Amino acid sequence: MTNLDKLIEDVETGNRPWREPGDTDMTCAGLILAAFDGSLDDAKSLHEAVLPNHAWDIWRGIGADCVRYYGCNLPGVDTAFAADPARAWLIAILKAYRDMQND
Repeated sequence: MTNLDKLIEDVETGNRPWREPGDTDMTCAGLILAAFDGSLDDAKSLHEAVLPNHAWDIWRGIGADCVRYYGCNLPGVDTAFAADPARAWLIAILKAYRDMQND
């Protein structure tokens, strides 16, 4: 299991990634934590930083929000569900990024 796989697993199960208290920089790590905590603005910033050529869509499912990513020339790249739309978006970003790295 890679570090990215572990991060995805943690986010999916609701385990907040560790961070030094008081560290508030907006690097990708900071954006990941802010999105985990519910910031749609930071989820969008992370998306723009790591998946600039991917479109996305958010819709509310039964009991959970869902984010689906679409690659430029690909059918749906990934779908993610979470009770919070920013966290669902974060999961989808991480999975799509992982899939791109494995291509």
